[in-house]
Parts: sequence; structure tokens; C-alpha cells
Amino acid sequence: MLDKQIGDITDALGAVRDLDVQLDYLRGVRDPLPPNEAYGLTRLIERQNKRRDKERKKLVKALDRLQKDGFAQRFMKVLDKAVPVAAARADKGAN
Repeated sequence: MLDKQIGDITDALGAVRDLDVQLDYLRGVRDPLPPNEAYGLTRLIERQNKRRDKERKKLVKALDRLQKDGFAQRFMKVLDKAVPVAAARADKGAN
């Protein structure tokens, strides 16, 4: 179950981030253009902004689900099982 939840949240984060990168690039290309040449890019930017808003809403819902499901606590338990060995080794090396 943790694997699926981690996959869902990384997918949601990736979708928003991909659109952020696209929007940043499109604005950089559009901004130096005269308005009559920038019109098409402005329309595309507006469309991508709407897509980003939809993806961000999905991301917020996914984060809310994780919180309601107690994901952080369960994830910390998994980490606690995996990390003590590595942490003990690091503590021994530090002394």
C-alpha cells in the first residue's frame, strides 16, 4: 500500500512540476516577442495554466488523502526499521 501511495503522490507532484517547467519556458519565449507575435503563446500559456490548476487540485486531494490515511506515521515506521542499522553504523564511525 505504501508503494502505491508513494507512486500516486510522486505522479501528482510530477504533473504539476512538468507544467511549471513548461509555463516557465513558454513565458521566456513569449516575453521578448511583440504582442501580435506573442498572442498564440499567450493563449497556450492560459490553457496550460488551467491544466496546472486542475493538476494542483489533484495534488492537494492526494496530499489530504495521505494525511487522513496516516501515511506519515506508517512511512516513519518503515524508515525506522530500515535506518537504525545505518544510523548505528554512522554513530560508531563518528566516535
